[in-house]
Amino acid sequence: MISSDFAKIYYQLHPRFEENLSHQSVRILQYIQFATNPTIKQIAEAFRLSHNTTSEHVKKLEGLGYIE
Repeated sequence: MISSDFAKIYYQLHPRFEENLSHQSVRILQYIQFATNPTIKQIAEAFRLSHNTTSEHVKKLEGLGYIE
C-alpha cells in the first residue's frame, strides 16, 4: 500500500498534460530526455515494444510538439 504522504508528493510531481497521454508515452518522453539521440529501435528495445507501436507513440509526441 502506498503511504498517503508519498501519494501527495507524487501527485504534485506528476506531470500534467492537457492531452491525454498514455503512461507509455510519458515513459518514452522520460527515456528520450535522458538518452543521447535515441533511435526508434533503441526505444522499442528499452520498453519491449514493437517497432510499429514505438513509431506510433513517437509520431504522436512529435505531432503534439513534445519532441522533434
